[in-house]
Amino acid sequence: FGKEPLLAVKEKYIEYYDKYQANLKKLNQLLQMQKNREMHLQDLEFKYDELNKINTRDNEENELENELRILKNYENIYKLVSEAEETVKGNSEENSSLSDKVFLLQKNISQLSGIDHNFKAYSERISLLADLIGEISHFISSYLSDFEFSRERLDEVQQRLFQLSEVKKKYNIDLENIGEYIEKIKDEIEGYQSLDQDIEKVENELLLIKREL
Repeated sequence: FGKEPLLAVKEKYIEYYDKYQANLKKLNQLLQMQKNREMHLQDLEFKYDELNKINTRDNEENELENELRILKNYENIYKLVSEAEETVKGNSEENSSLSDKVFLLQKNISQLSGIDHNFKAYSERISLLADLIGEISHFISSYLSDFEFSRERLDEVQQRLFQLSEVKKKYNIDLENIGEYIEKIKDEIEGYQSLDQDIEKVENELLLIKREL
């Protein structure tokens, strides 16, 4: 008859004992953190400030690497684009533009398709080709009008890429994950800053559990 209440008391005791041990372990961990708080907090705050100053944007490294290739190959790009423009637009009355030649070809194929239906499939495709060449011509003209070389910009791009590379090596992180890494450091800083309150809370919990034991 008395076994059931005794068993319940024993189970309750084990429950509180386990809870006491868990809180005691947590308290020891917090006290250890408190002991090394100053050193760790200083290191974390330095990392946090340094990474925030980097101020990276999405896909920045890829964009800068592409810009660097363009700046380093400025002369070759200018030559190739100029030749492409000459091919598309022509450079004299004798050397007609590619657009003019495609227009003439389109006209001839259109007339031929009215005579021989075997040309009809090509008539529509040449129309698409004419549109494409028009787009290419417009893009090349716009590209050349905005295309310029700047030694200062080349130096800026190289310096920024070096800075990003150093951060990646120093912290062993990918730039696309830098935001998550900064948030993790911020959480650790806040954890150290609230350490005294956390210790006090666990100590109070231990006192309450002791009263129940």
